[in-house]
Amino acid sequence: MRSIFVTLLVLTALPVVALGEASIDIDLAEQRAYLLMDGRAVASGEISSGREGYDTRPGRFKITEKDQDHRSNLYGSIVDQNGNVLDHNATSKTSRPAGTVFRGASMPYFMRFDGGIGLHAGYLPGRPDSHGCVRLPEDVAQVFYRNVSVGTPVIVYGHPRQKPRIDPDRIRRAEPVRKSRHR
Repeated sequence: MRSIFVTLLVLTALPVVALGEASIDIDLAEQRAYLLMDGRAVASGEISSGREGYDTRPGRFKITEKDQDHRSNLYGSIVDQNGNVLDHNATSKTSRPAGTVFRGASMPYFMRFDGGIGLHAGYLPGRPDSHGCVRLPEDVAQVFYRNVSVGTPVIVYGHPRQKPRIDPDRIRRAEPVRKSRHR
């Protein structure tokens, strides 16, 4: 078990890998995302998918947009002219006092794949908690972002309230990519 943890820990710290055809697997039951190159997992990270009522939809998708400094146009905060946050849990339709503005939630390294839903760096409470997006740790989001392009396939499967199935083949495939010392 320790070697599995160490392997996955190493994977999340990988730099840009760009060694083949990229794809992304998102396992909702496991609450984990995998960056694959030519079908082999080269990076992974824990996720927080959509909470109940905002479930992240399983299916086959493609990355349709990338935006490194994306902000939500639906969810965010009400902020006064001095930058003080008056409401941390606002929507774009929340009524605002005079002199305040709606500031969309920051969604760095955004990779849209299903309508308004995408992968991005964000808060990870250890359970599904988003409005449908798939949040990743920032370092993992950066690796994914640098290694995918518009058109990259994304497969979302499982259910967040389902017990994850341990797949020993996935763990074996999730070995770090090492550069050859001999050229």
